[in-house]
Amino acid sequence: MMTDFDLGHCTQLRGTGVQDYFILLLFPIFVANTIWILRQPTFYGKRFFLTANAALIAWLFAVVMELFSIAPGCKIMWSMLAFPGIGLLPVSWFLFVYRYTNGESGKVLPWQWALIIAIPTLATLAALTSPWHGFFYTSETMPSSDAIGAPIIYDYGPLFYTNAALLYGFLIGSFIMLGIGVASTIGISRLLYVLLFFMTALPSAANVGYIAFGFNIAGFDPTPFLFSFVLLAYAALISLSSFFQISAIAKDMIFDSLPTAVVVVSIDGRIMASNKLAQFLLPPIARAAPVVWDVPVLADLMTLAVSGEKLVTPPEVRINDEVFEVGLTPINDDRRASNRPVIGFALVFFQVTQRKQLQLSLAEALDESDAKISEILSDNQRIADEVRTDPLTGLLNRRSLNDDFEAMTASGTTAVFAVMVDIDFFKVINDRLGHAKGDEVLIAVATCLQRAFRSTDRVFRMGGEEFLVLLTEIDLQSLYRRISKLRNDMDVAGKLLLPNNLRLQFSAGVATWPIDSTNLPDLLDSADRRLYTAKQSGRNRTTGPRAETK
Repeated sequence: MMTDFDLGHCTQLRGTGVQDYFILLLFPIFVANTIWILRQPTFYGKRFFLTANAALIAWLFAVVMELFSIAPGCKIMWSMLAFPGIGLLPVSWFLFVYRYTNGESGKVLPWQWALIIAIPTLATLAALTSPWHGFFYTSETMPSSDAIGAPIIYDYGPLFYTNAALLYGFLIGSFIMLGIGVASTIGISRLLYVLLFFMTALPSAANVGYIAFGFNIAGFDPTPFLFSFVLLAYAALISLSSFFQISAIAKDMIFDSLPTAVVVVSIDGRIMASNKLAQFLLPPIARAAPVVWDVPVLADLMTLAVSGEKLVTPPEVRINDEVFEVGLTPINDDRRASNRPVIGFALVFFQVTQRKQLQLSLAEALDESDAKISEILSDNQRIADEVRTDPLTGLLNRRSLNDDFEAMTASGTTAVFAVMVDIDFFKVINDRLGHAKGDEVLIAVATCLQRAFRSTDRVFRMGGEEFLVLLTEIDLQSLYRRISKLRNDMDVAGKLLLPNNLRLQFSAGVATWPIDSTNLPDLLDSADRRLYTAKQSGRNRTTGPRAETK
């Protein structure tokens, strides 16, 4: 093996063809690509993906120097100096695949440090000491011809093949993990694992072809060139795919288009994303690399989220003298078909200050006439999940109507009463006092409805100024007493909210199942017709199964 070289000769560089300059061009491309990836948001395995890029840069640099060197000894020297990159690349790729398939982030673990330090070091020492033992490159390693700058034909010894087998072990490990990923994921995530599998297979097959059959590109191992295209392709996937970042998953669902503050946190407490309103409310989250422990409000919410406690009502927080109810929505790793672990939480802040303030003012007014006002406030604060409740009044909406009616009729009760309530002259209130005052009136009416009826009764906002109450286990006389109480409470509320020349009144229609109807649509239609009769008869009255009552 030719190992003698003159440093003066090693500074003499010359390309021998277009392919040399093409390979030279790959080096700055990968430097730029690594800098670009460094600036991208965090994704699983990012540290080791960057390490793989750095290893390939080192390998390509050695290849370029070997390619352009003229003296055979210098070419062999650069070939040996390629082994830090050659040893580091498959190890880094293995650790990247391990972290991505396991959804692992955070600090590099001790065993991972051991691999990325020990394996490249052993490979490099084996190559650099070859001139003394001849077990890596044998004495048959020679230039392919007497031409200046001719490529080297390498003859490998047992230590080289041992080193190759060790590095192939990491590639095989990558194949196994990616194969498991293909088998256990669904949808586009499975397609992504398939792409990764074949990306790993391409340079691996090229390396086997080079070692076993002498396949080469311009006389060189094709592995670094094919790995370079793999890493570039994977970098393109990072820029196009929304599967690498928790923040991208959330942004697709809810982000900057919502008028509510949203903060997305990972399971280990890192703040992955936040919209502009959240950054306005909680300025520390806009800083570099924020964590929930920097913001006491978020720290408390995160502790509650990870506790797994079943919440009857959403947690409530106060920020800058404003009150928010917070939805704690877990974000699951949907890449797994059978096991979908929680990888983070979306914290959605709903502003309820106006409703809270108005309820408090109304409670103070009604407290003079009824000592049970505290129970009303407690009941009024119960907020069902946002899908089944009206956001303005906190009452149930139409989505839960069918289920509640079916539950009532299936419970063995003999009668279900439907009370349709419509605010009289509500358009006058809106036109004269504005929609903001109209919203206050709707909130007040909702509170009065909850106060007049029992906690077991179901109160709905049907739309606009129309409300519905479904009741069981009550007789007609008791029902009308509660409607009368509702009329008195709304009169008190009207005096608090409206000018002296306006009163807060309503008309109501009452229908009974199964007497008036045997199904929900006909029952509501019957209550609507009686409500219309009450309107036509002068308003501020109730029409029901018995004689009209005012």
